[in-house]
Amino acid sequence: MDATQILIDKIQHEIDMELFREIQEEIRVDLTKEMELAEKKFNTKMDRVIKGITNKSAHETNNL
Repeated sequence: MDATQILIDKIQHEIDMELFREIQEEIRVDLTKEMELAEKKFNTKMDRVIKGITNKSAHETNNL
């Protein structure tokens, strides 16, 4: 994933979080847990991208 895609993903995430806040306010429902889960998922995704972790590399073992 290149820097442009990371920026696009970050902007989309911020838009999604703003939509959560607006929906929460409009319908007067607490979406705190949903927002926290979305934030955690996004942060995990970005952490894996920055560190270059793939599903394959995360699950590989070095059997010597």
